[in-house]
This record gives sequence, structure tokens and C-alpha cells, in this order.
Amino acid sequence: MLAIFCGLFPAGARAASHWTPPQQLTWYWQLTGTPKVEPVAATDIDGFDNSAATVANFHAIGQRMICYIDVGD
Repeated sequence: MLAIFCGLFPAGARAASHWTPPQQLTWYWQLTGTPKVEPVAATDIDGFDNSAATVANFHAIGQRMICYIDVGD
């Protein structure tokens, strides 16, 4: 599996402000279905099954987003 980080910057953030995850990052990995809002710092979702609007909605509540893309076995 290849992980690609997409939408790491919340809406309005400048790309120059590089985000460094904390050592004890809390995150939620949503493999299928509609992503749920969990009390975590970052949510990992499927990059093909979710839209930019979904990422923007999570950014609006202050969460970082990680998108994974499964490229085969």
C-alpha cells in the first residue's frame, strides 16, 4: 500500500507552514464508507473514494487529513 498525504494544510493555511506530526499523534483510519469525525488530530481516508469537499470539511473542524491510495497487492 502506498500512502499519499493530501490536504495536510487546513483551508487558508500557507504551504510554507510545514506541519510536523507530534510523536504521539492520535489518528483514525477509515477504510471504507463515509468518514466519521473522531476525537483525533488526523484522519486517514481513501484518496479515490473521498472528495476535496470531504477533506475541506475535516479541515474546517481543525483535523489534518491523510489520504491513502491502494495500488495493488
